[in-house]
Amino acid sequence: MQSILTFCLTLLSALLLLSSCNDDEDDLSTIERVDAQLVWSDPAVDGCGFLLHVGQQEYKPVNESAIDDSYKDQPLTAVEATFINYHKPVKAPCGWNQEREVAGIKLISLHRK
Repeated sequence: MQSILTFCLTLLSALLLLSSCNDDEDDLSTIERVDAQLVWSDPAVDGCGFLLHVGQQEYKPVNESAIDDSYKDQPLTAVEATFINYHKPVKAPCGWNQEREVAGIKLISLHRK
């Protein structure tokens, strides 16, 4: 009986230890506030929609539908952006049946400079 109880407690401890290991990708997320260029290219005419350029890095907002349509008036807009950086690539549909991987972000705020 003692060995069954010990085995059950060991098994329970192992299950708890394994279940506490969380591979949730949000653990790697960071919040960033940057000066950037918001680029608009219409997907209907071979574009990628909205992309955010910070230096040489390019980001694809996963919530680009939250970006005000007034940002579509110019192909390039200087902005101050606050976003959650997921530090993982997302697929960005660009052009006719083409996709590329770009760093994925979720915009929190966006203001013209």
